[in-house]
Amino acid sequence: MECYPTYEQNIDVVFTVHWDCIGSETVSGSTYNGRVYGATGVTYHSGSTFTPYNQLTEDVVLGWVWDAIGNDQKNSYENSVQTQINNQINPPVVILPLPWTPPYISIQPIGGTFVTGSNVTLTVIPMILDGMTYQWKKNGTNIDQAVSSSYSINDIQMSDAGDYVVVVTSANGQSVTSNIATVTVINPTPPPTPTPPVITEQPSSQTIIVGDGAVFNVNATGELPFSYQWFKNNTEIVGATGNTYIIQTSTLNDAGDYKATVTNIAGVTTSDTATLTVNE
Repeated sequence: MECYPTYEQNIDVVFTVHWDCIGSETVSGSTYNGRVYGATGVTYHSGSTFTPYNQLTEDVVLGWVWDAIGNDQKNSYENSVQTQINNQINPPVVILPLPWTPPYISIQPIGGTFVTGSNVTLTVIPMILDGMTYQWKKNGTNIDQAVSSSYSINDIQMSDAGDYVVVVTSANGQSVTSNIATVTVINPTPPPTPTPPVITEQPSSQTIIVGDGAVFNVNATGELPFSYQWFKNNTEIVGATGNTYIIQTSTLNDAGDYKATVTNIAGVTTSDTATLTVNE
């Protein structure tokens, strides 16, 4: 997985998951394998439950991948792996081509959506391997030196997006063009810009009698977490660092103007002033 080194107070926020879809089947003592692999971008949403990188489980990460690629793409990858295995267990009947018969492609190249910086390999497998030559094309244009059954793109960039095919030519000069493998390239989703606190509940002015209690509340929305500090007559109240400030039993000295500041990573917001009047 690839991560942001840090995002606010959270450490190692995953933005790319490199995955392998691997299948294996044992028949009559022989084991047959298939594989499709790629990379998928995931998004960390501000305010969602955060799990540190070293505490991630396989189920959590696979859940991100399923959400990102969707069931149709997931099923396509799994079907491709199963097809590879089935073709090994029960190879299609090979009929040697007549001189004028073009080659037949048994496994087509598969595209997908990839995050910039990923390594991508497109592969084609014809029915008969001996004597075949290959030429890969991007958007209809030959790719220089891309003349094997696989074509790899290392450190993929936006400019690599496009439609890829490969022309397979037999020894007798007959050729066939593969299905189109569409490669889509995306940039990792940057973390959202933090927003400063927006106060949704202001402290209220109150008039009480000596001995009564008083409660001041402040609530806010914005980028978590918040820290709070209450003030009386513009002087910090020691220990008053919650979103609620309570005076249990009032005295005349408690009369004054009260306000709070709400702070997060993006800034500080000051509440309205609430006046406490204490009568005898």
